[in-house]
Amino acid sequence: MNAQIRAKAIHALTPLLETRDPVESVILAKRYSVKTWLEKNYTDLIKNSDLILEDLRKPQAALDWETISRIFATQTLAGRIVSQGINGKNLLVFSS
Repeated sequence: MNAQIRAKAIHALTPLLETRDPVESVILAKRYSVKTWLEKNYTDLIKNSDLILEDLRKPQAALDWETISRIFATQTLAGRIVSQGINGKNLLVFSS
């Protein structure tokens, strides 16, 4: 029964999170263990080529340092894959 209520709540809240800042959404996703929210918002942050540290450390919604380092490390790795490609083909293309 609780799983059904949780699923309905997640389904109802998902559209509302689309309009929120990805950092706030990551915090909510981690707090309530909602994998789909976490994946979507991590992806949005990683794709943001203009992302700076201050975006992730806002006083009202700050991510922990481990999460921040993983986001920037993934951005760096993804950028290398795009620029180098594998077998001469780009695998990932991020746009802002």
